[in-house]
Formats: sequence, structure tokens, C-alpha cells
Amino acid sequence: MRIIHDVDKYVKHMETLYRERLMEEAIVYTDQISDRLKGLLPTKFTDNPILNCLLSEKKKEAEVLGIQFEVKNFTGEVNFMRAIDITTLFGNLIDNAMTAAKCTEEKYVGVSVNMLNEMVSIRVDNSVKQEIPIKNGEIWNKGIGILNIERCVETYTGSIIYSYRNGILCCDIILNRPENE
Repeated sequence: MRIIHDVDKYVKHMETLYRERLMEEAIVYTDQISDRLKGLLPTKFTDNPILNCLLSEKKKEAEVLGIQFEVKNFTGEVNFMRAIDITTLFGNLIDNAMTAAKCTEEKYVGVSVNMLNEMVSIRVDNSVKQEIPIKNGEIWNKGIGILNIERCVETYTGSIIYSYRNGILCCDIILNRPENE
């Protein structure tokens, strides 16, 4: 917020330097502004700007909560998905994972997306305080977030399987890419 508060002043000062043709000073000042604003830009995890923004935001939230947030193995792409579905799917997956992880001693959330033949494989895993009731790969206690995840997975004729092992809840999703892609 401190940086955003001063952006207007930075721009006005830079305009003055260029208007007065103080090019060397303007270039140095522009570099300084760029360095200061880099923290506001999303990290490039994927080639999808919506997912980059979402992952960057969630990573910052996780840091505040003391959660180790790991983005790994991004060899798959999600550009076939509608932007709203990317937000729904990944937003709910990560929010659920962070909610569970913040109650644990070793706070951890991991996210990966990979290609699997013509399909996309998504995995979100996280530490949990206690074993989650799972039967046939499904979580029994389903809130609105999980129902929205399932609806989104169905949109891409995909499948979702939950598993638990050694204090880690794992959500594996397979999405089919549309044939017209």
C-alpha cells in the first residue's frame, strides 16, 4: 500500500525529468521505480496470466500465515480453460489446502500441473492436523468450495481423487482438453 500510495508522485517526477530533458536522471529514476514496483507484479509460474496472478496472491497469503507454499512441476498448461474456471478450481483448491495447513505444525501446501498424454494433471497437497474421512477417493464432508471444484472438473469431463497418507491430504485431478484445441 505504501508503494501504491506514492506511484502518482513517481510518475509526476518522472514526467518532469523527461520534460526538462534530464535523460540520464530519468533513466536512473525509472530503474529505481521499476525495482520498487517488481514486488507488485505476479510471479511467472505458467504461461497463463490469470493463474500467475492467483498463484502469486496465494503464495503471499501463505507467507503471512507461515505456510510453506510450493509451486512445482508446472509442465502442463491450462489455457484451454475459461478464466472463471481457473479461478474457481485453483482458488478453491488452494484456499481449502491453506485452511487445513494453517492448523498444523508443519504448515505446507504444494501445487503442480503436468501434461498426461492429452490430459492435464493437477495436484494440490497439503498438511492436515488429522486424517480426513475419504471413501472411494471422495471426501465425505463437502462444503461449497469442494462442490464448486467438482462442478468445474465435470465441465472438462475430468475426474478427482482425494487420498491421505502420513499427515498429507492429496487432491489429484485429471482434466480432458477439448478436442477442438
